[in-house]
Amino acid sequence: MDMEKITEYLISNRQGADFISPEVLEAVPYEPTGYETWVEISNPEFTSLCPRTGLPDYGTIHIRYLPHHLI
Repeated sequence: MDMEKITEYLISNRQGADFISPEVLEAVPYEPTGYETWVEISNPEFTSLCPRTGLPDYGTIHIRYLPHHLI
């Protein structure tokens, strides 16, 4: 499969932010324990399209944060 067909396929399957359903996300109450508790999430399968060339980009997303009231 050539890159042009791959790019066309990826563009045809692109979803907007409205595709995310907030009701399926579950927030868990966080009760501070007196010390900092970091939450870390790693997603090694991130794929997107380069806005300049339209070619696929691959990467890993790392999210690290200190929760306040919810996780």
